[in-house]
Amino acid sequence: MPLPFRVIHKDAGIGDHELKVVAQEFLNYMAAPRIICEALMPSVLHQIEEYGNLMVKAAIDHFGNEEAWKNRTGCFICAADYDSGFPNLVFRVGSPAPEKLFEYWLFSQEKGLRTAFHKHVTSFESADNDRMHYGGAVRVPDLIISCSGFPAHGDEVIVLGVHVLMGSISIADAEAIAKRSNNPYFVVLVKDIEGLMRG
Repeated sequence: MPLPFRVIHKDAGIGDHELKVVAQEFLNYMAAPRIICEALMPSVLHQIEEYGNLMVKAAIDHFGNEEAWKNRTGCFICAADYDSGFPNLVFRVGSPAPEKLFEYWLFSQEKGLRTAFHKHVTSFESADNDRMHYGGAVRVPDLIISCSGFPAHGDEVIVLGVHVLMGSISIADAEAIAKRSNNPYFVVLVKDIEGLMRG
């Protein structure tokens, strides 16, 4: 069964018209500070942005000197509908490399859409690097949060932290998800997350 959205592959042979439509959507986004859908309460949107910024900073502080993280200084975070994967909020954190802006913006949304389509908990369950389908989305009631801009496990640990800080899941739940994804970063960030929970 085909996915209900188009994904740009390296050699997909996408027609000029189709690519122009996607590119125009990105340009429209860049002309505005963020994309918002009224499906989420303003207080929830604010929490996602606040905690997203905090988790990105913590991740960069801990892992920024690792080889896989070098020159990665920002990302896009997407909050999407639990059932449809439709983006409710897309925002930029930090300063992603200019040549990667479109890619990160697109993948942050693709991960959520794909995870909703398959009814998975994480986008790692349907990951396929050859198809440019990466990990970095986590789907828990009633929200999907995804990130693109860091190594896939780094993207995932950021959204796990956001879910915990929002109270969507417990630290134990997040640890279990991280274990299933073989995520090496969560155990390092647990103390940071606990500290942020204490305020």
